[in-house]
Amino acid sequence: MKGAAKLGFPVVRLQYFASVAAERLIPYAEKLNLKMGYELHASLNIEAPITQGLLEQIDRLGSDRLNGEFRTFLKTKGWRQLDCRQNRLLGFARSCTAGSEGPVFR
Repeated sequence: MKGAAKLGFPVVRLQYFASVAAERLIPYAEKLNLKMGYELHASLNIEAPITQGLLEQIDRLGSDRLNGEFRTFLKTKGWRQLDCRQNRLLGFARSCTAGSEGPVFR
């Protein structure tokens, strides 16, 4: 993390298995002014139990320093197919309400 900060990178990507250490890394991310994001690849989609666990952790910790990097999912399905909670946790929408034809994002 220190190396990323020294090189001017604002985001450090974490693999899903780093979730056991993510909570302890938040103070360091704050000190170094970094954000951490989980990076998922093809076999882990948004519905996968591992991904749902990561979303639950992001929600539970409530830190703006921990988020998700779900580009693979977004390329195949698009962010509008995420539910309101998932959009809020991943930072794609500031607000979201349930509409008659699905979520309405702002």
